[in-house]
Amino acid sequence: MSYKFNAKLVKLLFVRLLFLMMILFMSQGCIHQKKSRMVIKAENKAERMDKKREKTYEKERKKGLKHQYEIQTKEVQERMKQSRKDAEKFNRQMRKREPFFKRLFRKIFKK
Repeated sequence: MSYKFNAKLVKLLFVRLLFLMMILFMSQGCIHQKKSRMVIKAENKAERMDKKREKTYEKERKKGLKHQYEIQTKEVQERMKQSRKDAEKFNRQMRKREPFFKRLFRKIFKK
């Protein structure tokens, strides 16, 4: 008894079997990705600590900037205040502008 296999049928079965195996392996990977309650708690605690650390850093940075401002003379304080106002005004204008590449291409296509 010899059986003749159709090549297309064998290929189709092989592809379906391969596809089924891939689905099974992917579903097993998804099942094992669940985090335990202890891991979730540890991650939340680490996140809270990071937020707290960042908040204290920002507070200390602002305190340092204030101290640097206060130790200057009155004339220097006025110059610092004026330069900060100028910078804020310039930055406000820059936010309203179109991005560089849009302005560049607009000039190219107008020619």
